[in-house]
Amino acid sequence: MAIGKVSLQGMFLEDVQFTWNLSGTIDPINDIGKAVTLDTSAANTMKLAGAGDRIYGKLQQIEARAIEGITVRTVSMQFIDIMPFKVGETFAVGDTAVGGGSGTVEVLKVSSVSAPDPNQNTVVEVLSDGTPVVMKLT
Repeated sequence: MAIGKVSLQGMFLEDVQFTWNLSGTIDPINDIGKAVTLDTSAANTMKLAGAGDRIYGKLQQIEARAIEGITVRTVSMQFIDIMPFKVGETFAVGDTAVGGGSGTVEVLKVSSVSAPDPNQNTVVEVLSDGTPVVMKLT
């Protein structure tokens, strides 16, 4: 019996998409799909993930609410999807992904203070061009 290819790419859960404030300059076209992390300088605020940052979610949508005079951002807190990655980064299934800078991801560098964490952002597939499919379910 032949086994077909299974891909989990593009899975997200609508029940865990939330509206957040985002700090910094966000490009409404090019920043969709990037990794975000908690910005501790303000309440209820995320920012594009920097190098080594824990990934809290993925930027899904940017909505201008002209009547209210605000722009809000929807962040998926749980997903299995491709993530933009740091140039030159190589991934393997089972790696833990962390912020790579400017909303990209990189592999968690294993050391005496950091080890792969299957409870965070696990690479479950690597596409032929090297793009990681990251699972974030916690």
